[in-house]
Amino acid sequence: MDIDMSIKLLEEATARKFTAAEVLHTRVIRLQRSDGQMVVRLVAGALSGVINVDYSNPDLSSLKDDVQWALNNILRSVRKESPDLRPEIYDGSNHLDIINPGVGSLDWLLVSDNYVS
Repeated sequence: MDIDMSIKLLEEATARKFTAAEVLHTRVIRLQRSDGQMVVRLVAGALSGVINVDYSNPDLSSLKDDVQWALNNILRSVRKESPDLRPEIYDGSNHLDIINPGVGSLDWLLVSDNYVS
C-alpha cells in the first residue's frame, strides 16, 4: 500500500488530518542493550507522535506490547469508520511495523533497530 493511500485511510478512519510534519516525523534514539550491543533506533510514521510510549525501552517485545495497548485504543474509533481494517503489529527480527495483513506496511509506525559498533 502506498503511503498516500495509507495516510488517507488513517485520516478517514480518525476524522483527523495529518500534517506533512507528522507523517515525516522521525526520532533517533541511541540505546545500549543488556548484552552491551549499541543500537540506533529509528521511530517514524504518522502515529509516532501520537502513540506515546517509552520508545527507549531496549526490549522490542516489551515495546510491542506497549504499542499494542495504544493501537487497540486507537482502533476502537478506527473500526467504527473502517470496519474491514484490521491492522496488526508485525514483529520482525529487528523492527516493529503496523501492517495491513496480506497487503503490507501501513506506514503508520515503524520502529527499527540498527546495530552499530
